[in-house]
Amino acid sequence: MERLTISEIEQAVNGVASCHNASFFADHVTCDSREVRENSLFIPLAGKNADGHDFIGKAAEAGAKIILTARDPGAASSFPNGTKNQMCFIRVEDTLSAMGKLAGYYLRRINPKVVAVTGSVGKTSTKEMIASVLSQKYQTLKTQGNYNNHIGLPLTIFRLRRGDEMAVLEMGMNHFGEIRALSQIAPPDAAVLTNIGLSHIENLGSREGILKAKLEMLENLKEGGCVILNRDNDMLAKASDSIGVPVISYGIYGEGLKYRAEDVKLSQEGVTFETEIGGIRSQVKINALGEYNVYNALCAIAAGEHFGVEREAILRGIAEYTCADMRMNVEKTERYTIIADCYNAAPDSMNEALRVLASMENKRKVAVLGDMLEMGDYAVEAHRNVGKKACECADVLICVGSHAKEIAKGALQAGMNANRVYSFDNNENCKKELSGLIKAGDAVLFKASRAMRLEELAAFLKGC
Repeated sequence: MERLTISEIEQAVNGVASCHNASFFADHVTCDSREVRENSLFIPLAGKNADGHDFIGKAAEAGAKIILTARDPGAASSFPNGTKNQMCFIRVEDTLSAMGKLAGYYLRRINPKVVAVTGSVGKTSTKEMIASVLSQKYQTLKTQGNYNNHIGLPLTIFRLRRGDEMAVLEMGMNHFGEIRALSQIAPPDAAVLTNIGLSHIENLGSREGILKAKLEMLENLKEGGCVILNRDNDMLAKASDSIGVPVISYGIYGEGLKYRAEDVKLSQEGVTFETEIGGIRSQVKINALGEYNVYNALCAIAAGEHFGVEREAILRGIAEYTCADMRMNVEKTERYTIIADCYNAAPDSMNEALRVLASMENKRKVAVLGDMLEMGDYAVEAHRNVGKKACECADVLICVGSHAKEIAKGALQAGMNANRVYSFDNNENCKKELSGLIKAGDAVLFKASRAMRLEELAAFLKGC
């Protein structure tokens, strides 16, 4: 990141600095004392299990010169080698809020165009594909990993460098108000809405509630900004006519689409389809599995054209896209084809993963499915519906977790042979039987919410 002075930080966070040493600056920001290096700005945050303020001394020892703090940092004797007298403390009411304010200031200073991506599922893969396209023309920063919340978004912004022209920022949430707060930090030039499903419905009450929470992003849309949305999604299709800002729509089946995919072909090597780019009918090739990647690519095409990326560069950016870790990663071992999609799960993404499994050319298809979390009152219905889909797509179903038992029930209700449905309480119990349930030549899908850690089972099977 670019250097920040004490005065800049103090003004950005509405804080009070203990000194104004002109030789002090920050060129790195962290809230983890283990990541502090020389000239880091350390921002201690209070969490459930620990308070970062208790680690200010360690941060000082590691080289932090500037500290945001919401409490008295303590006596000089509590700091190693008298380092307290060689530091600047900027007092604020709340360090998390101050970090957001500082990130907003720093974003304005670098001043890239912002593409903000949200939705029930598909945020990360869409973000990755948009970034791949935009980076063909612009110096582009993108959210790394799951840094999409009130802590991760500021830390992502602090990675911006002079010359960065685009920032593709993922914004996640599970409560009302969170998208509003994130988009206040990083007001978008283009807001991307991938879909409205059932993710986090436990906290938001209904799909209408989820839509309302996602649309908070538009409250901070920059003047002249636009919304890029998936009009095949029923909730977004209804909302698009009354959003009140320019809409760029994409899809396969819907009406009134600006970008429509036609002649979609799915294979074990990837996906191809045709659409119009720059007034020219173009064939798009995606080196990833699943129809959902058609939507990701259409969204990336829309973003690319909106920001002036040329047709050939857009096609090149999509062709260069690769799946993020634990998201529909396909690996062929000597014995199995393993599809690891273990990062997260919701009904829509579960069904899409099962369709990918069904498309595999392997003689037998095995689905290893775990709990989908934060389904609330919809949990039983949602899991049983996934079971019905598994009956259509899999030859063998292996369920892991308490909610996943309902997946098994749904499959049995749909007519799946009971001798091909298995249920385990946890990963360890599943490991004891897994290798005996899977045969050489099988295609095996692993899919569940992140907390289920089904990648452990995928890794275990690779070693069998």
